[in-house]
Amino acid sequence: KLQFEREAASVGVLVREYCTDNGVYTSKEFSSELLVKGQGIKHSGVGGHHQNGVAENSIKTTVRTARTMMIHAALRWPEHHERDLWPLALSHAAHLHNATPNMVSHLSPAEIWSRSKSSHSALINAHPWGCPVYVLQPRLQDGGKLPKWEPRSRRGQYVGASPLHASTVGLIRNLHTHRISPQFHCVYDNEFHTVHSAEGEPPTEWPEMFIFNRFRSDYDDTDFVPELADEWLDPMEVIARQQLEQSRRLDPASQDGRTPLDRDPSAPQRAPDSSDRDSDSPQRAPPQRAPPQRAPTPPPSPVVDNDNDPPFVDSLMEEPDPTPPPLRRGTRRTRNPNPSYAQHGAVTVRSYCTAMVSALLLTSGQAYDNRYLLNLLLDRDFGLYDNLSANALMCHPQAMKASPTSDPDSPRLHDAMSGEHREDFLVAMSKEIEELESHGTWTVIKKSSLPRGANLLPSTWAFKIKRYPDGRMRKHKARFCCRGDKQIAGVDFFESYAPVVAWSTVRMVMNIAIQQGWASRQVDFSNAFVQATLKEDVYLEMPAMFADETLSTEEATILKLNKSLYGLVQAPRSWYQHLQKGLKSLDFLPSDLDSAMYYGRGMILITYVDDTLFFGPDIKEIEKVIAELELAGYALTREEGDEETVFSFLGVSITPNPATKMVTLTQTGLIDKILAATGMTDCNTRGSPCTKSGLGTDANGTHRKETWNYASVIGMLMYLSSNAHPEIQFAVHQCARFTHCPRASHEEAVKHICRYLKGAKGNGLTFQPTPNLDLDLYVDADFAGLWSHEDDQDPVCVRSRTGYVLTLGGCPISWSSKLQTEIALSTTEAEFIALSQAMRELIPTRRLLTEISGYMRLQGDSPVLIKSTVFEDNNGAISTARAVKMTPRTKHIAVKYFFFKSHIGPDTGIELVKIDTLLQKADIFTKGMAPEKFVAMRKLLCGW
Repeated sequence: KLQFEREAASVGVLVREYCTDNGVYTSKEFSSELLVKGQGIKHSGVGGHHQNGVAENSIKTTVRTARTMMIHAALRWPEHHERDLWPLALSHAAHLHNATPNMVSHLSPAEIWSRSKSSHSALINAHPWGCPVYVLQPRLQDGGKLPKWEPRSRRGQYVGASPLHASTVGLIRNLHTHRISPQFHCVYDNEFHTVHSAEGEPPTEWPEMFIFNRFRSDYDDTDFVPELADEWLDPMEVIARQQLEQSRRLDPASQDGRTPLDRDPSAPQRAPDSSDRDSDSPQRAPPQRAPPQRAPTPPPSPVVDNDNDPPFVDSLMEEPDPTPPPLRRGTRRTRNPNPSYAQHGAVTVRSYCTAMVSALLLTSGQAYDNRYLLNLLLDRDFGLYDNLSANALMCHPQAMKASPTSDPDSPRLHDAMSGEHREDFLVAMSKEIEELESHGTWTVIKKSSLPRGANLLPSTWAFKIKRYPDGRMRKHKARFCCRGDKQIAGVDFFESYAPVVAWSTVRMVMNIAIQQGWASRQVDFSNAFVQATLKEDVYLEMPAMFADETLSTEEATILKLNKSLYGLVQAPRSWYQHLQKGLKSLDFLPSDLDSAMYYGRGMILITYVDDTLFFGPDIKEIEKVIAELELAGYALTREEGDEETVFSFLGVSITPNPATKMVTLTQTGLIDKILAATGMTDCNTRGSPCTKSGLGTDANGTHRKETWNYASVIGMLMYLSSNAHPEIQFAVHQCARFTHCPRASHEEAVKHICRYLKGAKGNGLTFQPTPNLDLDLYVDADFAGLWSHEDDQDPVCVRSRTGYVLTLGGCPISWSSKLQTEIALSTTEAEFIALSQAMRELIPTRRLLTEISGYMRLQGDSPVLIKSTVFEDNNGAISTARAVKMTPRTKHIAVKYFFFKSHIGPDTGIELVKIDTLLQKADIFTKGMAPEKFVAMRKLLCGW
């Protein structure tokens, strides 16, 4: 609305009233905006779209035009038919609609809107959407020459006129990289004659084509000529452009005082020679020469080498070769874009956004993620992203990609229906609908009966190829979901919080079960959320692939939900309350310290949403409880192959060895996924996950070179380091600090971790608890470890790192590696802060262990004090913790770090002792180590 009104104001039109249909235009935000502006609004009647016929007819016209253009292009050139290009076809259809005169008034909508006569250049220079285009080689555009037998042009696809340039500039899609950029030196094959012509056999229409359909630029008379995007250049030309930009950063004086928006990025600065100097004034600046007159641009050759285009080289990612061959460039200079190219009256804001990004790219010396830069360019109120200059968009080729990539294990609807697993997913969809209907999940009602003011939610399908922890195919899953992001608080949901069990609790109970020799079972609640009754009135659209498209508007149906459904904001809470009610009826009570863990009938029950673990000494009683849950109406499924014990939980494979009372946790499937995502499947192995030197911001380092998703890989590594491989926690946390702006050095650090995981894939965290279940804490700190790796002007360079591990019976159950939030002034202070942070984990864990021990009677009938030993290797920190009062050396330390002193002593069961650094398990969480030392520490921590 704001964008439309600004465009109207730019041509002198004042908007006083709107005529719309219902839906979003009845929202509170839109009505408030109308009230502020003093504007009126008229709505169409419900089901009366014809009352807003002018807008509906325009939409129908443009959509049919766009569909016709796409079908025409698909018939003529099926090899490059892309359905994902429909937004560009629709934009071009709207462009033609606005420029086409009415048969009666002989005026186009654009003329009526702007109240000025048009030259109809948009129609005169129009071309068929999707037709082949031949773009002149960049060297020829600059007046250079090519070897005699090289192609003079490259083939692209026309996808509409550029909204930011003259009507002779089109948006051309590169058939090799699928990126889109505005191009001027083009020949358009309007009749698709060259699509099926063989190499060396030009079509008969070619001479007429390049004589009458080409455009060339007279640089003396043109205000702005867009430069070629990088994907149209060969690698040497890209390198030359990079070197030019680098030289400008190093020598700002060579820019002649012009801003980045004034300069042509492809034109090098020419050093003055003797012919430019005035003999009478040798100190005076050389006069500016007029741009030389250019000869007409030679026509492109019909020989097109489309399949052998050089690979795309991103100028922001590639490091230039230090000794490239010289490349001849012209000496022309281009002037500022004329303000007439700006649209919607947003010249000032657009120029500011573009200048800001250009300054970041050219002067800061830092690399920025494309998504971060595009957020800077995008104004959420004005929508300026659609109207940015071509230079700004060409800096971000990722923004103009025709189609994004997706996870093959989580396909979208059209991917699933067109992929190799289509039949499997169709079966899964039918099974899902049948199961939901068997639970009475919804009631089908007519859409016309939807209550006034009700929120009709869209529905969606979520597909997943589920795998075992080792990566093997398990099953195809189709989940019918609500679009919870469209829910309104206070209308169709109220509260949403639902707890899940902590992993430290799972590992604690698992250790106790191993040490005590308990039995275990694992069950999964089938369609868990659907088993809970919904309290709110929620309405949902029919599922795709199952709706009856033949019904009229009056007979169309929707769903009124009776049970909770996946995707609803309140669904997890509804299921948690439903399960808790059922467990209480079976004499199970939740823990006071972890509400997702239950005690009852001599066993422990752990829940993580719909996954449930049973631990107890009596296997018959566990089986009885499971049977009673089924009788109570809970739909359960046992994990395949599990008849005696837990074998996997949340993607972690659990391998028991009853003979030695040892359990190993592994995640080989996740490791394989990480290696595949980074392209490191066939890499060499390393003995440790990181080097001894720390990892800093590397602000002036080389830009990223890899194409994989850095944030996604870090997320997988963090889950791996939190479960089966704690030894990589420090290395992963180092890399995770730079997820917002990774460099090549950070990518190398991630690949170093991958090489280590390649060799460690078959191993994992090992549990073999000691007879005494002592809860011990190992804590360490690295004082100002980033000092030599970060900018010495950045306070983060003197931050210290905390590392600790909590063990039960000698087995790790909780660990951490993180930077301290406050700056420590000494090693003692850093160790003391780390000790305080670790005690915040130890104290509540002791309470949980005391609770479990008391209910399960691990120490007999009489309560016994849980013993804990805190191992610290710094005498100063130990003395400070034991001191009865603060000293002048320690009184500046924040009071919040002294809270734990009252918990240390013989009466509380916590003893603080000195440990040798070689035996300090937490040392592995604070710094990089040589492979030999790392292996020794890993043996202490993980058992292998």
